Amino acid sequence: MTSHDALVGLSAVAIIAGSSAAPSVLFVARWGGTTKDIARALFVDSKQHVFVTGSTYSADFPATTRREHPNGHWCTFATSLTANSGAVVYSTVACGKGETWGTAAAPGSDGELWVSGSSDGAGLPVTIDAVQRQFGGYASPSGAGDAFVFRWSADGQSLRYATYLGGTGDESADALLSDQQGGVWIGGTTTSRDFPVTSNALQHTSGGGADGFLTHMDNRGRLLFSTYIGGSGNDQITALARLDSDRIVLVGNTSSVEKRLGGPGQGHDDGFVAVFDSRENAMTWFRRLGGGGDDHLKSVAVLRGGGIAAAGDSHSANCPHAHSGRDGWTIVLSSSGTPLATTVSAAARLARSEGSSPRRTALSG
Repeated sequence: MTSHDALVGLSAVAIIAGSSAAPSVLFVARWGGTTKDIARALFVDSKQHVFVTGSTYSADFPATTRREHPNGHWCTFATSLTANSGAVVYSTVACGKGETWGTAAAPGSDGELWVSGSSDGAGLPVTIDAVQRQFGGYASPSGAGDAFVFRWSADGQSLRYATYLGGTGDESADALLSDQQGGVWIGGTTTSRDFPVTSNALQHTSGGGADGFLTHMDNRGRLLFSTYIGGSGNDQITALARLDSDRIVLVGNTSSVEKRLGGPGQGHDDGFVAVFDSRENAMTWFRRLGGGGDDHLKSVAVLRGGGIAAAGDSHSANCPHAHSGRDGWTIVLSSSGTPLATTVSAAARLARSEGSSPRRTALSG
């Protein structure tokens, strides 16, 4: 890479070892081509492999497979590294005829990888058993197009399953969660009035504006459950987490005024945290969170003991410790939805710990 590539064409992953002592960096892996590469999602599986997905515009993006490279458009990539050293297991790319953005990842069975995102055109390498083989369309030429869902083989050499997921509007699948049986839960946003829903859906029709959606596919990609979640405003699901074997935490944002979505809010946009019972296909509780300004939640984690921590950004002056402008925002709730703590932060600083230098792994084309 050139210095210019390192600034604007870089994907990088840092793995930090945690213990009772200060954490230390095990390695930093960086890879990319001669233009732009963006890593969007990362997780470590039970076999200590690091999986990263994102998007690349580089025709020379470093791949270990023989799959097609970017063709003048943004394409999605998937890369697997070993967690102890950053050694490359595989790196692969998938493209369509339009712009394809990888935004979420989750483990499948036996080392396989689920990836999702959005694509604004035809030509994705869908499989014969796809729940939707044809591109559904977009609301406008600048729209996101359809969501997509891929399942990569354990060696990254083949797509075991690939499908579009959407209607005639715009969709993006921004959150994935393994169902512990090889299948996957998918969360995102849609503007389509004909988004595919199942007979057991919570909400069979669009509420208006953009709606959140929650979809469940089994390990063969069959549609088990799919529903709208939204009201008269704009709604989206941005993150998913597992509370226990049956209950799933949904995090996202809403501007809808309906009571079932916690409305009306104090500001225009509010974050929300909800718990969905996957056995009963029912919402256990839904809590809207925010102040007088615009507030958004974008990530979630389940804490030891069952607490729920969600994070995002806040523009509300009446949040505790708020500053002028937009702040970082973290809130902790109990498993029943009771707020336990909230904080905002004007800036975050990344301190470099002293000690041995991290190992660095580079992928070259």
